[in-house]
Amino acid sequence: MGHGSKVNYLQPQKLKVWLGTAGELCVSPDGEKTYQHVKIFRTRPISAPNKYLSFRVGHTQTEQEELGVLIDLKPLPA
Repeated sequence: MGHGSKVNYLQPQKLKVWLGTAGELCVSPDGEKTYQHVKIFRTRPISAPNKYLSFRVGHTQTEQEELGVLIDLKPLPA
């Protein structure tokens, strides 16, 4: 993220997450656009492993773009 960038917080009621046919993680943050090969990273605090998860796309670290941050996993359906 560049200086002055704002964090895009993902809304659990709009977020859809599933495994694609090849086993890749797919995400639709808003129910409209779909991203494949998504990676999820834990942010701080590491003492709360189910909170503040960063969803990113891109094959290398320099190519990665953050789709947004999910504040808490609990509201997502199982």
